[in-house]
Amino acid sequence: MIKVNNAIVLCIFCVLACGIVLYAMFSAKTNALAEEVYNLREQQACLSTETDAIKVELGDVTDTLLDCKDRVETLEDNVVLGSVVKSDEANNEANVVPYDVAIEFIPVEETAEPEQPKVLPPKDQHLTRQSGVFYGESGKETYYNLNMSGVVSIMRNMGYTEEEYPYWVRDDGVKMLGDYIMVACDFGIRPRGTIVETSLGTALVCDTGGFATGASTLIDIAVTW
Repeated sequence: MIKVNNAIVLCIFCVLACGIVLYAMFSAKTNALAEEVYNLREQQACLSTETDAIKVELGDVTDTLLDCKDRVETLEDNVVLGSVVKSDEANNEANVVPYDVAIEFIPVEETAEPEQPKVLPPKDQHLTRQSGVFYGESGKETYYNLNMSGVVSIMRNMGYTEEEYPYWVRDDGVKMLGDYIMVACDFGIRPRGTIVETSLGTALVCDTGGFATGASTLIDIAVTW
């Protein structure tokens, strides 16, 4: 009888030992998976930050190119000939006379050119995935694609109800809150809830990002691209 009891105790002990080992292995596996998920989230955050930085750098390069183009056009418009050809009827020779001398024979009435009005971009031109950057009525525009659930939750708490401002995605991939495009801006310039015009339509400021440090007037449009 004692031997039987000892065998039962030994079996129970073995079962408990196996359970402990399995539990330890399961816990270690769970911790490893949790750590891996955390690392993946950290990598996603880093990639998002790097993407914002690249967009800002591309925008700065585009600004520089446009500035160079404007300077070249200004120089071309301001080019003045340094000499005037005066015809000599006696020997049919063309004599080049310096401009400051020729001005005595050809009086010129100087008139200031009227300032050209700012030409807004046509409505059929707008931000696209291929262009990456567009200069609209309210300034430079870029785009981003992130999970908007947290942003939508914040807007709900501010009073933008699901009934009046449902979250949906337009056919062209633009993320909407009600009738407004969701955009990210520098809250110091355009606070959350500000209405702003973009090349893709009227937008509502719902979000911000790290880009605001170096580009406070940038409009980052939420899309699914």
